Amino acid sequence: MADDVRTRLADARLYLCTDARRSRGDLVPFLDAVLGAGVDIIQLREKGLEAGEELRLLGVFADACRRHGRLLAVNDRADVALAAGADVLHLGQDDLPVPVARAARPRRTRPPPSPASTTSAPGRYGPRRPSRDARPPARAC
Repeated sequence: MADDVRTRLADARLYLCTDARRSRGDLVPFLDAVLGAGVDIIQLREKGLEAGEELRLLGVFADACRRHGRLLAVNDRADVALAAGADVLHLGQDDLPVPVARAARPRRTRPPPSPASTTSAPGRYGPRRPSRDARPPARAC
């Protein structure tokens, strides 16, 4: 499962950051439209959310990502990424240090949980190494 996420991450070309679109009230149709149109990775970008509200919204994002076979990214918070079952954790230069985020993820001592589980984040934490056939990376916000 983690290898599949790594492969999909390496192949990703389009990374979209969006808010929860509260003023428009069209989050689910919007997610389906952009993920169906080719967005590879989507991230909820809404500062100041309480963890519970962020997790509720990320559940909507995660459902859409599963429907379309796309990756879910979480901004800044390793704890929320882990709880949401995110594929990607986006860390900026002033955020949690990458080694600390890596240490926070669970070690695999048994087979990974079912895809319906929302208690693990098998995705890669930290910067990617370029592949031999390096293509332009997905653009972050």
